[in-house]
Amino acid sequence: MSQTPPSLSIGSIVDKLADIDWKRLEFIQHDSFKEWLPNGDNKLYESLIKYQFADPFKVWQSGEKIFCLDGKHRWLDLLEAEKRGVNVPELLPAIFIQCDNEKEAA
Repeated sequence: MSQTPPSLSIGSIVDKLADIDWKRLEFIQHDSFKEWLPNGDNKLYESLIKYQFADPFKVWQSGEKIFCLDGKHRWLDLLEAEKRGVNVPELLPAIFIQCDNEKEAA
């Protein structure tokens, strides 16, 4: 194991954990950022149904807007679940990440 210079340190960029209106999330990345099948990835969808919502969205807030940094596929699967008649809460947990600007958030 290599020795780490004493000038380096790790800090937390987690600001808070809070429930958000997940349907109002905005996205910085382009739709083509990660491939997602229009009908949903059934394996991910079934995992969400079986294990529930266990991984909070990672988000960045700029003014009144909340941008999703990680969780687009879960967001799409939640929309699909609602279309199929599944009861999905209006508010779900999100971890707010500190970013200086949109470029850093992306």
